[in-house]
Amino acid sequence: MATMKERFDAAFKRLEEQGITASLVFDDRGFVTSEYLEAYKLRAQMCGTGERWVGAARVGAGWSREGDLVYADRSGTRTPIEELWFDHQDRDPSIARALVEAMQAEGFRASWSGIAKDFVHVYLT
Repeated sequence: MATMKERFDAAFKRLEEQGITASLVFDDRGFVTSEYLEAYKLRAQMCGTGERWVGAARVGAGWSREGDLVYADRSGTRTPIEELWFDHQDRDPSIARALVEAMQAEGFRASWSGIAKDFVHVYLT
């Protein structure tokens, strides 16, 4: 059975094949939202997909040796992450729909309200 990381990689590859750059940002500094958005946009430009991007950020997160996405608190206790909220380029609803479909194809529960500015929710447990 594939690990969570392998499933994420496969979902992101599906998006890449549709010309969409997907980013996960794990940062201990705790950027403000606008800095994350700029990081997603910059990565999409570097990958040649322009304004076609999705991204999620989680401070203190990372992949465990087993391939699970976990959060480590200040004491070092690792807790599985249950949900990620993905931002997306909101002028093109096909991007959010593609993310939902790619994540669902890899066995994750994913949903989007259909409202342009709403996050795509991906449930990991």
